[in-house]
Amino acid sequence: MLIQPSSLALLVYRIGETLAVEYGVDPASAYAELGLDPDGPADAGERVPNSVVTAMFERALAMSGDPAVGIRVGLRSEPRHFFVIGHTWLASATLGDAIRKLLRYEAIFDSGETDLGFEREGDCLVLSECYPESGDYPGKLRVDNEIASVLKMCRLSAGREVLPRRIEVFLPPGAPTDIYRPLTQGEVERSAVRTALHFDPADIESPLAGSIPDVVEATCRIADRYLGSLDNSKVAHQVRAQLVQMLPSGAVDQEKVAARLYRSASTLQRQLSAEGTSYRDVLDETRRELAQAYLRDGRHSQTETAFLVGFSDQSNFSRAFRRWTGKSPGEYRKATRPGSSRSAG
Repeated sequence: MLIQPSSLALLVYRIGETLAVEYGVDPASAYAELGLDPDGPADAGERVPNSVVTAMFERALAMSGDPAVGIRVGLRSEPRHFFVIGHTWLASATLGDAIRKLLRYEAIFDSGETDLGFEREGDCLVLSECYPESGDYPGKLRVDNEIASVLKMCRLSAGREVLPRRIEVFLPPGAPTDIYRPLTQGEVERSAVRTALHFDPADIESPLAGSIPDVVEATCRIADRYLGSLDNSKVAHQVRAQLVQMLPSGAVDQEKVAARLYRSASTLQRQLSAEGTSYRDVLDETRRELAQAYLRDGRHSQTETAFLVGFSDQSNFSRAFRRWTGKSPGEYRKATRPGSSRSAG
């Protein structure tokens, strides 16, 4: 994830829109204080630090005087506010599928440490966010926005109101619970460890009329690429990008890669170690992934594949590939041919 936890910039501007539309308050001064472009983000994937999101929510509370402002922000949610996952949600087969995609791509919305879950508890399906440590709580206004955003997207997808049977809310001392009553069919309960929406399984697993599997597949591919871009700040990803370019030449020793990244080999190894990996591990992983992709593609011979991933000798490549996958390159290619019933491993 990003070294500095961040969120989609559209959330900050949705807070500003809420101030303007719901409360008649001009958000320009808040944008200026936080160094934000008053014209909005340049693209749907633009990000801001989580500290900016928190500060904007704090200004919204001060400027509106409304303890329910976070809920108001969430209820103004539209699919466009959630990058491509908003469209994934609308095209999902069920609300359960949509929520599972939300969990899969949660780092798009907040790259900080989060603990989301979606499990059956008794006779309910429960979407929860847990706070095992005091620093894990993202703040009341942000949580309020999350609750209301999920319910708004459920309504847009189902074409009707979908409210949980009850809500658990992690709240600071003295915070009122009455603002959540319009968001549930039943009780609002205080919790010391989590916020949770308890849904009727029939609501969550019923087929949606707008299901379009091809849209889900396409938007998930875009989301996967976007998530990968969030990791570019990691040294391991910088090394991997260099290796992809350098492997066909065979010149992939650590010193050459380090030089291309403008650091010494010892500094590079220290930085990789801090990320829980090593140059050898990254090299092995990159070679394995590329080799598997080339063999599945079928356009390159085994000898060409060996060359493309930096081996000058076919026998050394075959030994390495068997170590990576438990199969020879030929066995792997045969197992991954279209129509093969065998697993590639």
